[in-house]
Amino acid sequence: MDFTKHPFGLPASNPKANIVNTILKENYLCQKENRISNACGIVSIVLKLCFDAVDVPVSIKYGILKFINKMRLPHVWLDFQGHILDNTFMVYQDEDTFIKIKTMGVCEYEEGTGNTEHLFLGDQDNRRLGIPDHNKNEFQVLLKRPESTMTIAVRNMPHIGAYYHRMREIMDRQFKVSIKNFFDRSADTKCWACDGEKPTEELKKCSVCKVACYCDKTCQKKDWKEHKHVCWKPESA
Repeated sequence: MDFTKHPFGLPASNPKANIVNTILKENYLCQKENRISNACGIVSIVLKLCFDAVDVPVSIKYGILKFINKMRLPHVWLDFQGHILDNTFMVYQDEDTFIKIKTMGVCEYEEGTGNTEHLFLGDQDNRRLGIPDHNKNEFQVLLKRPESTMTIAVRNMPHIGAYYHRMREIMDRQFKVSIKNFFDRSADTKCWACDGEKPTEELKKCSVCKVACYCDKTCQKKDWKEHKHVCWKPESA
């Protein structure tokens, strides 16, 4: 894959191309290695953490991928100074075909506006292709509360945890920077509802995901409206 081509990376002429495309390449390979498929939201958050650590300002975009055959797929990607960066790996796609589709101008990225309902009309195309539906509420919570959502994902989903651990190693080895350690349970000192701080042992854990922390049942009940969409049970390794 050529990471200097749209939408996989920045053109070689861009001053930030070397550092940006190196991170994108490593991240893409990490996804393949750990079978991280169609996880555009998680991948975009991880990449933003990586780019923030090396002072490359990117923003996360949320919308649909439109194809010339009128197929529409919900999607999340990054934007760097007007450049689309789409780094999501998909296991079910033939990679050569996938690359051709993305680089030949047969699809376009449409950022969401105030009405998010239309972004998920593409789920009927997902089902036809055998791709699981995207959960609109899950996406919205993930993008609104990226760090708390990532904490659950890396601890409760072994493949996500392995992928994120590897990216932390790469950023440390190649760029001498650290990205947030979501594995550190000793850092769980803040209520997810009110942001109040307490010693770890005094906070109550969600009985389902066993990650989210709360001062008491009142705070937990207050947070449930959003937390329920990303309250993922621990998976076995």
